[in-house]
Amino acid sequence: MLENEFMKLFNELCVAFRRDFEKETALVYFKYLNHFSLEQFQKAVENYIYKGGSFFPSIAELVEAINPVNVGQSWGKIVK
Repeated sequence: MLENEFMKLFNELCVAFRRDFEKETALVYFKYLNHFSLEQFQKAVENYIYKGGSFFPSIAELVEAINPVNVGQSWGKIVK
């Protein structure tokens, strides 16, 4: 996934949750989520917004939205 594609979707999350877009925060999220495809990330964003989460999602919550069965395994790969 390209950074500019990610930033568009991250901005959608910010708007949906009435949060200011902060480039520094977005770059941290991108660092840990860029190995997913654009389609996977887009679906996670849409699902999280539709689900009606009360708070802005953490990186782990987005990983879980992408891969709900193996969150621990996915997160382990991210931090390695």
